[in-house]
Amino acid sequence: MEAFLEWAIAHDAHLLPSLEVRDGPRGRGLFARSAIRAGVRLCRVPDALRLDPPPSLASSCGSLLALSIRLLHETHVASPPSPYASLLAASTPPRLPLLWPPHECEHLAGTSLLPPGLSPSAAAAAVAAAATRAFDDDVTPRLAAVDAAYLPPQLATRAALSTALAWVISRSVRGTVNYEAQAASVWPYLRADGPPDRADGPFLLPLFDLVNHASREEERSTVLRRAAEGGAFELYAERDIAAGEEVLQSYGPLGAAELLRSYGFVEESPHSSLSATHEELIDALVAISPRRGDRRAKARAKAEERMDALKRAERLPVLFQIGAQEISSHLLTAAQVLVMSDEEYEEWLEVGISLGEEFLDEESLSAVQSCLLNLADGCARRHHAALPAGDKEEADSAAGLCAALRKEEKRVLLAFKKAVLMLQPGCNEGDEEGEGEGEVEEDEEGEGDGDGDGEAEEPNAVEERTVVGDGGVTGEREGEEGRRPSKLAKREAYAA
Repeated sequence: MEAFLEWAIAHDAHLLPSLEVRDGPRGRGLFARSAIRAGVRLCRVPDALRLDPPPSLASSCGSLLALSIRLLHETHVASPPSPYASLLAASTPPRLPLLWPPHECEHLAGTSLLPPGLSPSAAAAAVAAAATRAFDDDVTPRLAAVDAAYLPPQLATRAALSTALAWVISRSVRGTVNYEAQAASVWPYLRADGPPDRADGPFLLPLFDLVNHASREEERSTVLRRAAEGGAFELYAERDIAAGEEVLQSYGPLGAAELLRSYGFVEESPHSSLSATHEELIDALVAISPRRGDRRAKARAKAEERMDALKRAERLPVLFQIGAQEISSHLLTAAQVLVMSDEEYEEWLEVGISLGEEFLDEESLSAVQSCLLNLADGCARRHHAALPAGDKEEADSAAGLCAALRKEEKRVLLAFKKAVLMLQPGCNEGDEEGEGEGEVEEDEEGEGDGDGDGEAEEPNAVEERTVVGDGGVTGEREGEEGRRPSKLAKREAYAA
């Protein structure tokens, strides 16, 4: 480390003397020896130290792959290697899942990094197959086209490329790392996506990449700026930094799953979310449908048809995102469309707009809430259905990291369920008793709330339920006449 710091300073880099490099709870990082005032420049890294993708690869490689090839050259071919390259070559690579052997990838089963429903062994097989496919299809042809003097054939291997890629993903500045949804892959998208852009990145920035990430805003203390002149990047203290405190930055609004996939660690984040599939939402809807006869089969068929309509209306993402902060527009729209009556669904089809809390009424609220709560419960069951046994859960092991991810996703699910229960009716200004449309469906067999529990109620009590019948949401009442609220307000909103 001393040789690296001396090399950086000799090349016009600057590091505040009151900062030191040492190990801490987040691994190796920058710490304040003494108190630092807000506004002080902490470090300066000139453009001359940047590691950019080589322009010669721009025509055949995407920026991420090109930079990884450059790093392989710098660490294994360049003579003499720079102290920065030597430092990386001698360091332990980050704990990114793309470097995990198959038995460790088993721990990803049940988390949002993989599609649901996979057993531990199936999860490991899916990850291995996707990685092999990505390397064979996206990487091998491009490595073969690189000059052998720049990248000798013995370095054009999956193991060597994986390690370089892990360093680039976890340390590069700017640029976006994209992953293919539902591909059971922890490898990023590496097909050629245009020439690398020197201005936008990605690129490696020695010295600056020692600054670790904090998800909580109150823990962050720095901001990276482009120097007004001189061609350099500068890091400044955003607030006062206490003696002994680690200097921290933000890598972006990333949740726990993305932190694990791209940086090899897990922590609580306000941006954490987990993925849910279209099938899981359909299952959640079917669970609130009556069980008698073929009603659930009809409900499933109708839900699949409406999912197709959502896709045609461009209201259906590849995966739904469940977050702790708010219910996504895509998810709330899909839940509302699935529980609509046939009449209202036909009205929605004409415009295909996004729906939100303002479109909820007293009648549909309960069904939407039940559907979303069932979805959350299904995701929770998924976490525990594919837990592998055996490995100790040390914090930095695959088992420990995935256990931490499940814990964070459980926290998100609890927060999501609270947000669902807080939903309120919106557009019901036009609702007037006596303006109901359609018929009230009778619960002939006296089943419970649609989930099969069939709990007994107090004698002579007026029971009010919401189920999904053949015609969509139906408000049921026993003991008194019930009418469906008017949809006038919703129609006006659709028209608007």
